[in-house]
Amino acid sequence: MSRSDDGLREQDAEEFAHLLQLALTSREIKGLLRSAGHAVDADRLRGEALRERARIAAAAACEYRAFLRAAAATDVRAEAPPEPLDDIPEPERGGLLTVLAVLTPALSAMAAALLLLIGYALHLVGLHAHLARGLHNAGWMFASLAALSALPGLVALLVTAARNRPAAQAGPGPQAGPAPHPEAVRAYELWRQALLERGILPHLRERTAAASRTSGTDPHFRDCANREP
Repeated sequence: MSRSDDGLREQDAEEFAHLLQLALTSREIKGLLRSAGHAVDADRLRGEALRERARIAAAAACEYRAFLRAAAATDVRAEAPPEPLDDIPEPERGGLLTVLAVLTPALSAMAAALLLLIGYALHLVGLHAHLARGLHNAGWMFASLAALSALPGLVALLVTAARNRPAAQAGPGPQAGPAPHPEAVRAYELWRQALLERGILPHLRERTAAASRTSGTDPHFRDCANREP
């Protein structure tokens, strides 16, 4: 796990910068900046806050440690192997059903075509008329069987495809990370709130107030304020 010099993880250091930007664009800080005039601006406040990130983040150190513990516990639970299932896997049953659904009409159609071909051949040459009629009847019987079995086979194929679709859409397991645990999410939000309310905002208020005091006592700013337009 990558950590910065102040103990924050890399992604949490990025969240610090994000919260800092939100605070700088808030109505309160914008109003303080307007009151300070030219003594300080948002870019200067941002640079100072990033340089003093360790001191500001220390204001929410307790919440941050609680978040790291919750995140670590979540990772341990996510890595635990799943319990073995006693049921037969669904794809095996679906695969057997698919094979039967395809083979039944196909074999029936092949048998029908072969019997009808032999029967018509015997009928054309005038040999074994009784056998030819029997082959005709058997051929048409297999043709009817092929037609009747084609519809259930099509239904079976559609059912199998519908069962296998969720697994295909889910994608490879290792690439899809586990969903965040509610405990870790709650701890993360508490840290963000504490960092913003007890760390970032007080720092910005202190810096803008100090800049305002400095501009009020600095002779250059006093002379500019008293100069007639």
